[in-house]
Amino acid sequence: MQLFRFPFSFVFVLFFPALGYSHGPSVSSDLSELRIERVLRKIRSIKSINSFVVVQKGVVKAQYFKEDLGWQSPQDVRSVTKLVTALLIGLAIDNSFFISVDQNVGKFFPAWHRNAKKVPFDGRLNLKFLLSMTSGFDWNEWRDVREYSNWRKAPNQEEFLFHRSLISKPGSKFSYNSATAHLLSIILTHVTGMKTEEFAKKYLFNPLGIRFYRWEKDKKGINNGASGLILDAMGMQKLGQLMLKRGKIGEKSVISGSWIDKQTESEIKLEEMNSYADSYGFLTWINNNKSRPFFYAMGYGGQLILVCPKMDLVITATTLWKGLGIQLATQNWDRLME
Repeated sequence: MQLFRFPFSFVFVLFFPALGYSHGPSVSSDLSELRIERVLRKIRSIKSINSFVVVQKGVVKAQYFKEDLGWQSPQDVRSVTKLVTALLIGLAIDNSFFISVDQNVGKFFPAWHRNAKKVPFDGRLNLKFLLSMTSGFDWNEWRDVREYSNWRKAPNQEEFLFHRSLISKPGSKFSYNSATAHLLSIILTHVTGMKTEEFAKKYLFNPLGIRFYRWEKDKKGINNGASGLILDAMGMQKLGQLMLKRGKIGEKSVISGSWIDKQTESEIKLEEMNSYADSYGFLTWINNNKSRPFFYAMGYGGQLILVCPKMDLVITATTLWKGLGIQLATQNWDRLME
């Protein structure tokens, strides 16, 4: 959705000058004090920013926390939640709850079968299509935030989605869809016999030492697979570092490196969806720039986990997001790009 045009565009301009977002010369992959100070000056000038942390090669290069906030201040990270949901699906595959991303999961949803019979093509509901947002539903969330709001308020969220027509063959076209991301949480609850939050605690949060978290639930008590996860800056950095190190923390393997590779590989090319991503992986935005490719999770209003493996870099940020409408979000973005 356009609201994702968040107020951190200058981060790309200053940290990734070789990507074509500025006309300056190429620079070392190590962040200079001058470049960091330029970023921090911008950060301090934006009232909506709550936290901003840059870690390179395991060293905190920059940090900013608003007023009385700090490393352990909780924040609703909005759609950054999706990245965590994808990690949990990977962990479920690692632990044999699923066979692979090609597994058909339509059997969990009777309403899906009623819908699938009406389409003129093979309407399989595979994990891969949900993870890559290529399920084929008629859904316009990217351009109309009311799509998400109406789904979230619906008495039966599954029926709300499955009443939509399938307008493209699953796997063929990207359409940003939080409702299908939430299906992953529902499925995970079914196959593991655990609430998504409990599964995350056992297989992800505890191994990473993430102690503080809360997670929004739907009307049936299922954790929202698309949004509503509350983390602190420390937890966000730990997730970014896990992905940077291909599933390891130190010598400890938390999730298979092969899954991290899959999650951050291009699954579908994007067409004019996001200014800083050219493709989408598994609930993860991807920029395939040849010199410094990076991937990231981005949430409403400016929540961010960004990873650039070639720079050994993880950037995390949170902002005030409640009440931030399209016009204000766009104005902030444009001001920072001037």
